[in-house]
Amino acid sequence: MLLSTVIFSALATIATATPVESAAELQRRQDTNGVIFLINGERQKAGCQTLTPDSRLTSAAAREANDMATNHFFSHQGSDGSGFTDRISATGYIWKTAGENIYLGGDAAAAFNAWMKSPEHKANILNCGYSQTGVAAANAAEGTYWVQEFASF
Repeated sequence: MLLSTVIFSALATIATATPVESAAELQRRQDTNGVIFLINGERQKAGCQTLTPDSRLTSAAAREANDMATNHFFSHQGSDGSGFTDRISATGYIWKTAGENIYLGGDAAAAFNAWMKSPEHKANILNCGYSQTGVAAANAAEGTYWVQEFASF
């Protein structure tokens, strides 16, 4: 009886375990966390608070990154006509101020470097009024689409 209980418990644990991330999913998560790490380093140098990741902002960023990669366009306006504030609001996030950076090209470091060289994107990164962020990336034949949402509530 004890052996059957142990076996049943082990099988129940296996059946309810969270699926293991694929190597690509793990790399993507590490890359998006890396972008946040790099940006927070620049914010600290500028005297701003670090940005806290928020799952709702990450969801809004993923929606736009996937939309651009799937439909092969590059714009702050989604293929459905939505703007970044529409996508953020659709997640239930009640924002006071918000912004968005987008990039099409290479890896996380390339996205960060391009944003820091662009006055408009750098202004979002160093806006001390933002307190939370979400970053997502989606691959397409033309490159990787990166989206970073910024907001405060």
